Amino acid sequence: MVSAIGGPGIKEVLRRAEELIRGGKEVNIEYLLRLIRKHIPNSEWGGVVNNAISGLETALWDLKGKLTGLPVYELLGGKVRDRVAVYADLHAGAGIIETGSRRWVELASTEVAYNVENYVRRAREAMNMGGFRYIKFDVDVPEGMMETEFDRTFGMRIVKFVTSFIGGVRDAVKYDVDIMIDGHWAFSVPTAIAIARELAKYDVFWFEDPVPPENIDAMREVRLKSPVPIATGEKLYRLSQFRELIEEGGATDIIHLMCRGSVVYSR
Repeated sequence: MVSAIGGPGIKEVLRRAEELIRGGKEVNIEYLLRLIRKHIPNSEWGGVVNNAISGLETALWDLKGKLTGLPVYELLGGKVRDRVAVYADLHAGAGIIETGSRRWVELASTEVAYNVENYVRRAREAMNMGGFRYIKFDVDVPEGMMETEFDRTFGMRIVKFVTSFIGGVRDAVKYDVDIMIDGHWAFSVPTAIAIARELAKYDVFWFEDPVPPENIDAMREVRLKSPVPIATGEKLYRLSQFRELIEEGGATDIIHLMCRGSVVYSR
């Protein structure tokens, strides 16, 4: 027996949410979010529904800040630091502005994408123009080098290839910056461990999302065998998912939050 049910898109979620909260005299954010989740299907997990609710919650906090005359950080508990370290996400030697809306792997054979010169150039731009002391690069495998579109396990030729650019960056910038690496959930456990061992030669700060995050056991295996810290969390939406990641133990060294979707704002 097969059952099917449709789900709303972002515009429909916002339309339904407007019907639920319009006319309210108080901005009780927690109450309103629970009301919305109760009446909108598919809001208990991830995906587009949570993206819409996250944006709505952000707007509600902004509104409450304006009504009270207080910055939102005061409403959330107050300031705990005066400075926050940030990093520049430099992708694969090509920035978002250069690649436009196309995935950078589509440009792997062009001059804007995958070669050590562009990695080094982007690193120096971030250091010299933005003053960044933390930078992040991708180590995705260009699609033209895959046997099939869905490969996750690769031999050492590919492992050496995708990590060689990080070695070039380290040689160029020395230890004036810390380097983070993003795997974009692209690898199997054995390949992720092999990549991590190569990255350790260049003293990287973390290896982010080496395997799909929904498999906590796989993430744990990589983390326990990786000589560099493992980061994950970008594709998690609800606090319950983060709780599982933490309670299972040993699956990550660093929880990586993203200010998109429902990662930061969901309950």
